[in-house]
Amino acid sequence: MSENIKDLAGRLERLEDVLASAAALDLTVRVHTEYDDDLASSEKAIDNLLEVLDAKLRSRTQAEEGRERLIHDAEERLKELQGLYAVSKAVAVSTSLEDLCKRVSALIPRAWHYPEITRARVVLDGQEHVAEPFDPTCWKQTVEIVVAGKPRGAIEVYYLEERPELDEGPFLAEERHLIDGIASTLGVAIERKRAEERLRSSERELRIGNQIANIFLTFPDDQMYVEVLDVVLEAVESEYGVFGYIDEKGAFVVPSMTRHIWDKCLVPDKRFIFPRETWGDSTWPRAIREKRTIYSNEPSTITLQGHVAISRHVSLPVVHQGEVVGLFQVANKKTEYVTDDITQLEVIGSLVALVLSARLERDREEQARKRAEERLREALAEAERLNRLTMGREMRVVEMKKEVNALLAELGRPARYESVAEGAGR
Repeated sequence: MSENIKDLAGRLERLEDVLASAAALDLTVRVHTEYDDDLASSEKAIDNLLEVLDAKLRSRTQAEEGRERLIHDAEERLKELQGLYAVSKAVAVSTSLEDLCKRVSALIPRAWHYPEITRARVVLDGQEHVAEPFDPTCWKQTVEIVVAGKPRGAIEVYYLEERPELDEGPFLAEERHLIDGIASTLGVAIERKRAEERLRSSERELRIGNQIANIFLTFPDDQMYVEVLDVVLEAVESEYGVFGYIDEKGAFVVPSMTRHIWDKCLVPDKRFIFPRETWGDSTWPRAIREKRTIYSNEPSTITLQGHVAISRHVSLPVVHQGEVVGLFQVANKKTEYVTDDITQLEVIGSLVALVLSARLERDREEQARKRAEERLREALAEAERLNRLTMGREMRVVEMKKEVNALLAELGRPARYESVAEGAGR
């Protein structure tokens, strides 16, 4: 009996612990006890009660774990939805494709499971865009960016540190769905922005083309270069510029530079004609020789003393039928020159090439005509001089013949020349 009592006391202690736990968990337990001398009956009742309480505790624990899991999953889904929303907003507010790609690369880490060690890179048409530089790792998730049915780049997501294996390496299955959705959104946005940019570009090209054509038609020689340069500088938001042409001898002739550049340039001998043998190997001579656009967003390292400092620049040869007929050089845009700037300049160059070539050909023909007229005037003047000289000699011959006849007459001799006209003709 004493052993049974000890065992029952232990069960009661356990019951108290369970009841305390149940009280902490706000469980309602009804205990009906009746004083009974039958210890076996009491022991069975306690065992049954313990089983009920254990079951309730397990059920509550599982419910708590399930609730925490649901909360965690909901938080992850919220991050994903916020990420997609942020990407959609970036599409709406971005000013260019470069700007859009940089914005997306900055937004992606926030939507991933470990944002503090997540970095993203967007690659579009071979150009990489990141929010901040980082070293790629082996923990990588990637997806192609498809635009109009063709691969144009990729989105790459990296973890900078190792994390436990989940559904796709250290990444969640939901993050695969998310990166696929972002790539799809980005592909559609790029296609639309490309179309919008083409439309804007066409309108801009038409406007600039009309401006340049009007300038070539209405402004005289050197003034024409000034006006065209102003249009180009405005188009690419540059502070300084040069627009010149290649003359018949192959020299680079600069009729005009930016109007205010001379006020800042302290070089006393500002040359406007650059013979080919003096060009050297800087950017603009190489652009002419290689017949290609060359640009740099780095400060020039060969700026001569007294010249304007160049922080970034573009040299664009104007090419017509395979021959360089002129050159644009623009410099010191406040921000970096990007692909859109180069494309716009090359379009302007193609618009200018035909008109400039025709203008130069017209000028050469006009110069040739003027040289021919000058030679004609010189020839006529020489002919007149020779004619006057010849006539003067003939008159002198007539006078001399008269004088001979007069002397012969004084000597009583017959005239040697029957007539002055006859003598003059002999």
